[in-house]
Amino acid sequence: MGRTRSLRYALRKGGRKYEPLESDPKEKVKGRRKTKEEEDEERRMKTEIPRTGEVYDQEKLNGANVFEEYLAKCWESEEYSKAWEEWREAGKSKAKG
Repeated sequence: MGRTRSLRYALRKGGRKYEPLESDPKEKVKGRRKTKEEEDEERRMKTEIPRTGEVYDQEKLNGANVFEEYLAKCWESEEYSKAWEEWREAGKSKAKG
């Protein structure tokens, strides 16, 4: 589990980021996938659950902290930083081209 998800589970009860939507049961059709437009509309309608600052899962918070420590070590490495910068620049070139 990565840092972001660990933090979500640590700092939000049940790990939920959004309030559940109240869907119309008639809209549910078994075996039918939602269209991109339906997914986008649903995403816009979601209400984010605010963080309270309370820690709900200390183990997940500890995991996120371990990840942060290793990430800091990576950024301290000149070799990693240089490789990341080259990767980023290559991505920018592809996007323009």
